[in-house]
Amino acid sequence: MKIQWISISLILAVMLSGCATLSQEQCKQGDWQGVGYSDGVSGYMMSRIQDHQKACAEYGVNPNPNEYQRGWEKGIVQYCVPSNGYQVGRQGKSYYGVCTGPDSEAFVRNYQIGQREYKVEERLREIDKKIEEIDKKLSKSDITRQERETLRYQRGDLQSERNILNIESSGFRRW
Repeated sequence: MKIQWISISLILAVMLSGCATLSQEQCKQGDWQGVGYSDGVSGYMMSRIQDHQKACAEYGVNPNPNEYQRGWEKGIVQYCVPSNGYQVGRQGKSYYGVCTGPDSEAFVRNYQIGQREYKVEERLREIDKKIEEIDKKLSKSDITRQERETLRYQRGDLQSERNILNIESSGFRRW
């Protein structure tokens, strides 16, 4: 029982440490403008400083919100470039609605294009995996005729969906 408690404690400690946004060194270094810039250029909301405050509190450090904001504002300008919207979506990353100003609509439009491409590729990978699983089952000699027909039907449906997605993806806008 004691060993289980120790194991659970270790797992919880690892999980909680994984939630920290900054290391002790980063907190003590105090480059709040740099941290803000990094968060901005990564597309985080400015409220992320609250997460940093929690992470650094255990080290007795309190972030400088003015410095953080100055850095964040510079970083967010770099993030909100329309071509980056495409990249963010294409990588399957989330967008937190942080862009404002003249480029925000173009950023969101490009983000949606990139996100659609990402989702189509994800689905194509899922389809390929399912087809591979079906092919393995079809190669077995101990399945019934009914099971074989069902698997062939499922494979055909997946292949049709794959063909449609390939046609759709061929029309995607390229950067």
